[in-house]
Amino acid sequence: MKNRKKTILITGAGQGIGQSIAYRYLKESENPHIINIAPPLGMEEQWLRDYLPFSLGKYGMSLCTRGMAAEFYSVGIAVNSLWPKTNIATQRLKDHLLPQVYSGSRFPSIMADAAYALSLRTFREASGQFFIDELLLRDIGMTDFSQYAVDPNHPLVQTLFLPLEEGMIPISRELFRSK
Repeated sequence: MKNRKKTILITGAGQGIGQSIAYRYLKESENPHIINIAPPLGMEEQWLRDYLPFSLGKYGMSLCTRGMAAEFYSVGIAVNSLWPKTNIATQRLKDHLLPQVYSGSRFPSIMADAAYALSLRTFREASGQFFIDELLLRDIGMTDFSQYAVDPNHPLVQTLFLPLEEGMIPISRELFRSK
């Protein structure tokens, strides 16, 4: 129970505190952006049932995206969410999930490139929206994503909170390492 409370508190409160501190600098910026790493809002039972604390935290961040976009629109600050289509290859993922999940992941550079592409849009073009890394990069003309794949020959593993696409491996509790 203690870890559940921490997950919910840190993701929601941490975001608000950080943005409050940055606000005075952002409003003086030429093209200010807040980009949250949060999923599109959804209420699919699978995510709520299997990953409730994480879902509450992440959906809380998604709600903050919508609320802050409305709040900051008058001062020209864009607030959007960006979410990966696949798992992102991190050490934490490597430590807690089976090797096939890491092999079916993408490097963090895809999120960096997508965040950069998003930061080039003005608040009038995009604020209060939810973007998926690959779809955002496709919008600017990218078609080959193999450079981001940990193993281009391995099927991609779906990330949480998105519908499963054909050819992808669904994320499930069975892919987590035993404790």
